[in-house]
Amino acid sequence: MRHRMFAPGVLLVLFVLAPAGNTEAVQQISYSDTEDAIERIRERSELFQHMFKDDVDDTAVDSDVRDRAERMVERFEDTAEVLDNRHSKDNPAISDATELLKQAAEIDRFVAQHGVSPRVQSQWGAMRPDLDRLAIAYNLTQYWPTALARAEIRPPENTVVVIVPERQGTQNLKNLTQDLHLSTDAFQTSMATALSSSAAMDAGTSRIVSQYINEFRVSVARLNTANITSETVGEVFRTAEPIDSFMRTHPLPASAQESWIRVRNDLIRLAAAYNLSPAWLR
Repeated sequence: MRHRMFAPGVLLVLFVLAPAGNTEAVQQISYSDTEDAIERIRERSELFQHMFKDDVDDTAVDSDVRDRAERMVERFEDTAEVLDNRHSKDNPAISDATELLKQAAEIDRFVAQHGVSPRVQSQWGAMRPDLDRLAIAYNLTQYWPTALARAEIRPPENTVVVIVPERQGTQNLKNLTQDLHLSTDAFQTSMATALSSSAAMDAGTSRIVSQYINEFRVSVARLNTANITSETVGEVFRTAEPIDSFMRTHPLPASAQESWIRVRNDLIRLAAAYNLSPAWLR
């Protein structure tokens, strides 16, 4: 990660106006959080561009549309790199952020309207939260359909939804989450060895996959059988999806594949316990 100097306490902050009478629905995004989001977008855009180029040729999309889409994704990757290089405390690079979000919105429409592969959908989905953060931080939501603008089903502000598991005793749930913790730790160790010893894996891809695994491990660690919310469980499956896509499409040592199968089996048990059915897990 590139380190930039900035004065302590300096924040890039957007105050999102809340409905009348609600003073709690205010989002603040710090400079460091914005910087991290920009860096993740830049890293993931590179892998997304490679996946998109490899997979879009196998779709039924018209060749002219496909060529325009490939150029669109290439421009997005280039703009992400430019923004990452230029963005600093003294130069927020607003024009670059605006251009990136406009390009992202075009890609978002293409992914939604055309039959792209599951791994392309998964990789794009992994970038969306950081694009949301970028749009909010720069107050540029008019250029990018944030999560709420996409009309995703979410609970109202300040509402906690507790998921009631189906016919699962407390001890069974504790055993299930403990198994998932253990299999996730084993998978992370196995993948660290596999990625470091793979001559065919470039450093950028290895770094992104390691980040996926770290995010997944953090989401698993947040599971609490006494009070699991919809956001908690959803985050586990959201962070697992890009890993599953990667494991399906890349040749890795048998030990790494087997350790992911164990994680996957635990995720299937978790989904069944909470009456969920993620499409990618079927």
